[in-house]
Amino acid sequence: MFEEKQEPYEILIRFEVGKYRGAHFQAINTVYKDGAPLTQTLLAPVPIKDAEGFKIADVIGQVLIDQDAAVQSVLADMIALRKQTTEELAAKDLVITERLAELDDPDRLTKLETELVAKDANIQDLLTIVEAMKGNLP
Repeated sequence: MFEEKQEPYEILIRFEVGKYRGAHFQAINTVYKDGAPLTQTLLAPVPIKDAEGFKIADVIGQVLIDQDAAVQSVLADMIALRKQTTEELAAKDLVITERLAELDDPDRLTKLETELVAKDANIQDLLTIVEAMKGNLP
């Protein structure tokens, strides 16, 4: 079974210095065979006012609805990313605050000196052991 349909294909809206100057509508004629497209032919563009049965308000309204949905989706992604980034920055800020607190500790230098003295003593002990072992070697 063959069926022929004329469907919207393209809309062109012209502006000049930000003001509406006109619009064209182009349709596509499709021949279907058993529900599957068989051939398609683009029809000549016509000014919107001459496009029979075509309401630009319907199309523009749907375009705005589609764009609003796209904007809302991007906005939701941005909000989620901002939340994630804020949480990550808060965690990093906590680490920095802890490190700064360690650096501001007035006893830090004393603690480091004590650790250094202890490690130096360990090294001296190891050197003494190595020297003693040298004496026991054949």
